[in-house]
Amino acid sequence: MNLKPLQPLIQPLGDGSVILYDRITTWITSPKYRTPEQPEPPADKPPAAKGQQKKDGQAPDTKGESKKPAEPEPVLDKRAPLKRVGLLLGCAYVTAVSDYTTYATAAAALGWVAAAYMVGTPDEPPNDTTQDTPEAAPATPREALVQWLTQTIGNRPGIHLYELYPKMRALPGMQAHDEAALREALRALDIPITRAFTIGDVKGRSGVRLADLAAPLPSREE
Repeated sequence: MNLKPLQPLIQPLGDGSVILYDRITTWITSPKYRTPEQPEPPADKPPAAKGQQKKDGQAPDTKGESKKPAEPEPVLDKRAPLKRVGLLLGCAYVTAVSDYTTYATAAAALGWVAAAYMVGTPDEPPNDTTQDTPEAAPATPREALVQWLTQTIGNRPGIHLYELYPKMRALPGMQAHDEAALREALRALDIPITRAFTIGDVKGRSGVRLADLAAPLPSREE
């Protein structure tokens, strides 16, 4: 029998049943502490006067005040798991011997299925397409180089060739290129090279301007 079409319905029921079983087992075996009952305090006696000698040779009570009893520490109830198991067995016994056994069993089974689906159905992650959408891969070598140059330039107006050439040699396949070969690679991919422009305090050097990278390519038609 092919159950693959029912897999989306069966899987949450199985996972939820396992979770409910674990929660019930944890509830049964979890420790419980109780506070022991305190004995009733003795009847109040009139406080002894300051400096009055106590009986049996005890030292006199200079304060004339009674001390408060210490708070009792919680005690582990070792019979708590047995009580919880007995509670579950008692509910099952009452359901079995009652006149409405069929209805009670059906209601319990329906409640279990509903609870299993509630805890077994995974929460759907938020549909955030703006953050999870990766950037489109460059379609041509020129677009790849323009993207790399844009990231390398950053917020500056451009980059001079004396700074650009060492960075280009770190790219794959360009380690052995000299400056003439690197300049030719820029020209081959239609990267405009501007003569004598200023970046910060450095003036009069050739380089690549950021504005030229976004400009449309000139027409090659004759």
